Amino acid sequence: MTGRVEAIFICPEASASMQPLTFAITLPSAISLYSLSATIWRSDFQWTPAAKFLAAAMVSWIVAGLQGLVNATIVLDVAIHNTMWIVGHFHNMALLNIGMVIFAAVYAMLPKITGKEWYSESLSNSHLWLTIIGGYGMVIPLLIQGLEGAPRRYAVLPERFDTLTQLTIPFVIILALGVGGIVLAIDDGTANTITVSEAVPSLGDAKTYLPVIIFMMLGFELISSLSEEIKEPQKIIPRTLFTAGGILAFLYMFATIGILLALPLEDLGLVEGLVDTFKAIFGTSGFGEVLVYALGIAAMYTFFTNMTTWSMGANRSAQEAAAAGELPAILGREHPVRRTPVGAYVVSGTVATAVLLFAAIFVGSQDDLFYAIFSASAVVFLMPYLLMFPCVVTLRRKDPETPRPYRVPGGMGVLVAMSAVTTLIIFATFLLFLWPEIPNAPEAWSFTGPLLAIVG
Repeated sequence: MTGRVEAIFICPEASASMQPLTFAITLPSAISLYSLSATIWRSDFQWTPAAKFLAAAMVSWIVAGLQGLVNATIVLDVAIHNTMWIVGHFHNMALLNIGMVIFAAVYAMLPKITGKEWYSESLSNSHLWLTIIGGYGMVIPLLIQGLEGAPRRYAVLPERFDTLTQLTIPFVIILALGVGGIVLAIDDGTANTITVSEAVPSLGDAKTYLPVIIFMMLGFELISSLSEEIKEPQKIIPRTLFTAGGILAFLYMFATIGILLALPLEDLGLVEGLVDTFKAIFGTSGFGEVLVYALGIAAMYTFFTNMTTWSMGANRSAQEAAAAGELPAILGREHPVRRTPVGAYVVSGTVATAVLLFAAIFVGSQDDLFYAIFSASAVVFLMPYLLMFPCVVTLRRKDPETPRPYRVPGGMGVLVAMSAVTTLIIFATFLLFLWPEIPNAPEAWSFTGPLLAIVG
């Protein structure tokens, strides 16, 4: 492949012969795959961890091979060769094909060498799926960036490719947490006992997990604003919401399992938990320390970029509201050249800094400070939702004839009942963020008091 590519750019006359020769590589590859498949056909095949990794490697071989056909086509390769497509193709082959074969060899040979079955069947399955999900979660955005023209060999890509670059980072972190936690558990045992019965939350603990679950679900409805630009939004958008929610829940679950396998629950902190897990997995000396810092910085980068995108949207909305006379004029000030809402940025930054300093004075530990700020921001974020569902009922009564792609079936009675239930859930979440011990007295007014003052 490399020789054919060099021929395109150094000696174009040679490209006519290189393209069919590169296509011909698919023949021995196909024969190899058919031979492996025929060997398994109607045999007493055992789906051991090694066999599963080999099967995944075969699938990745096919996927990467199809990408290779794109690279081998001269008219396409001229356009994509110096783009991130090549980086994605290489990592597809190196990680999800060759890497899978290496994992399969380890699972097959190490028990024979050591004389004992040192792996767990369930953990090996988690290892497999985490590698596939994390690997393709990293590779697919690289391929898309390449098709959009993102250049390779750049230390920093142009800004228009930032979204997909940021998308790959969480998958890399999930891959490190999940696979690292499983490998550590294989070597040193699990830090916590993980069973299905312990993983299922009890109703008595609802006050603890309900606020966070509801908060994580907020924002999913924003995609419904694209209804006018989508064909059949009443079908596509709900399907997309449930699919995205399932994928996100799966990724959160497996990353959490990796953390719990590596770090005892009593040592898990809100602030240092992620870095402590990386330290347990990779160590604190040599290359392991470098990995810990690199992954920690990558995690912080995702937090900051997520926070930045939220603040950009909120500040832009404040600027537009100020321009319409609905908010103070200072929030409507724009940068004279870039047209960014600098007035809203300055005000929101000043208020956020004041809140942080105020909370830091009264809240003792950094874990409590983190949760206090998180709770305060979550409550502020929840406030509009307290009125959103009653507004749906009001709009249905005042303007029933307007066509809407989303309608609650069952008539006005069902709509009122569902609106009341959802509003009650939002209010309970609102209250539990502010006062987790309710109806009992707060365990520490140094935590609850500043939180009530911030929100008030």
